[in-house]
Amino acid sequence: MIPGKTVQLPTELLARYDRFAEHENEARQRAGLGPISGLDLLHVVAARFAGLPTPHDVDLDAIRAREGLSADMWTPPNPPVGKPPT
Repeated sequence: MIPGKTVQLPTELLARYDRFAEHENEARQRAGLGPISGLDLLHVVAARFAGLPTPHDVDLDAIRAREGLSADMWTPPNPPVGKPPT
């Protein structure tokens, strides 16, 4: 584990990602996948933004379309495992 600082996330941010997770979980249930929490969804967004692989299959474009999110939610696609992002 990489040592680092622990920060308190704003309540509004966590509440927003909890709402996003509710919408995502509807699609995941139809696809036969397990639910994802708002915090896990936030981890997915941060990891994808950093170009890291993620353990969750999440359709961020669909979440963005349903919620009318701003462009800051866009994340680049994950590079193949073992290849650095371009």
